[in-house]
Amino acid sequence: MKIVLTLLFAVFAIQTQAAPTFGTASVAPMTAIIGTPTLVTVRASITDPTLIANSVNLIQINADGTTTILGTLHDDGLNGDQYAGDLVFTLQVTLNAASASQVQLEVSAAFKGTLARVKSQVMSVYFQSANAPQQALTSLGRSLSSGDTKTALTYINASSNAVNSINTLKQAGLNVLATCVSTAVLVSSSVDSLIFQCPVTTPSGIANMEFDMVPGPNGQWVINSW
Repeated sequence: MKIVLTLLFAVFAIQTQAAPTFGTASVAPMTAIIGTPTLVTVRASITDPTLIANSVNLIQINADGTTTILGTLHDDGLNGDQYAGDLVFTLQVTLNAASASQVQLEVSAAFKGTLARVKSQVMSVYFQSANAPQQALTSLGRSLSSGDTKTALTYINASSNAVNSINTLKQAGLNVLATCVSTAVLVSSSVDSLIFQCPVTTPSGIANMEFDMVPGPNGQWVINSW
């Protein structure tokens, strides 16, 4: 009887201890071009001291609900990991897709005293056409020209200062923006960030307006600021 009670108390202690958690998990880039093998970097911050060494795995969630282990994240300062021992675990893998699709990933890790593995939030890499940003700008320009600000705002980062411009401009101003975004030229790019310029007529003449685009939560490119 004493042994049974001891086992019950041990199980109860495991069940009632605070569940270990992840810090931030991220993947970059979030977007890739259809049919192009793309190296992505996944990072996960895990500071819980009960983490079991070499248990941090990157999982791909397949379309049929099954999962595939793509590799083990590490914290050794090698192969894409920025700093050894900083408790930010890293893995670089190459992904590819033959059609427009969403590759879903999550990080899974095992902890001492916890029976089930703990998982991060699901992260996505969106495979899309090479001109997806320009397609978004074309659709934005059409919405602005027609005065459909509701649709136009779906192509604007909701937390950016560009939202105020859309909400306050009259149709003449919206037409100016429509022409601008429809004729914008890409001038520089980095991971998940594109910078465009377009000519705008001002009282003092013609000036270049610059704006940047980033992928939104659903992979659609949106204007972040101008």
